[in-house]
Formats: sequence, structure tokens, C-alpha cells
Amino acid sequence: MNSRPEGVDPLVIGGLRAREVFEVVDAEGVVEALQIVFLDNSSVVFTVWTDWSLLVDKRSDQEIPDYLWPGEEYTQRSIGLDIPENGLMILSVTSTVDEVGVVMGADIAVDEHVVSVRSFGGEISLSVQ
Repeated sequence: MNSRPEGVDPLVIGGLRAREVFEVVDAEGVVEALQIVFLDNSSVVFTVWTDWSLLVDKRSDQEIPDYLWPGEEYTQRSIGLDIPENGLMILSVTSTVDEVGVVMGADIAVDEHVVSVRSFGGEISLSVQ
């Protein structure tokens, strides 16, 4: 299911526990997506779409999505969060919109951290607080 962040109801991912939080990088090390993998091996991917908005893809697996092509040129790299054995709790997802209402970013609260993902000029920007 592909949707915008406001379509990812906190009841869908809120309360889930993340066992991995990855940045998906291309062969040159450029970040192309944020992927949160849950304890049940499902995941959610945040990436910049063709219209430069932020796309959110709730997936039943933890694989790199096939729209990041060719697949062999992409890898998952940890963003460096210390994740306990029972995972990090997803507390909330808040979207950021531009002046015409297009979703351009999201803040994902996970335990004591906030992972922010933004589309800026067609590129993705990630930060962890």
C-alpha cells in the first residue's frame, strides 16, 4: 500500500516496535529512503517520490522496495540507534506539508528519539534527535 504520511494512521504503526531503523543508500552512498523494520518483519519505507513529495510505503516485508532500481545498487545501513532486544516503540508519526498541502516530511517519535525525514528539492534529508 502506497500512501502519504497522513494515511499511515498511528493505529497502524503506532505501538509497533522497531527492531531496525535503516537508511537505504545507493551504490555511491547517497541516502534514498528511510526504512523502519518492525518485530514482525514488516516495514515502512519513507522516500521522495517523483513529484518530490514524501511517499510512505507500508510493506509486509523488510526488503528494499523494487521501485529503488536496480535493486543490487541499494543497501540498508543502520542509522545508529541503540535498539533494545524488545525493539523501539513507535509513539507517533507527524507529517509536515508545504503551502499547498503536499506532504514533504514526517517526524517519527520512537521511544526517546525523533527521526525526521524530509523531501528537500527532490532529495531526502534524515536526522535523528
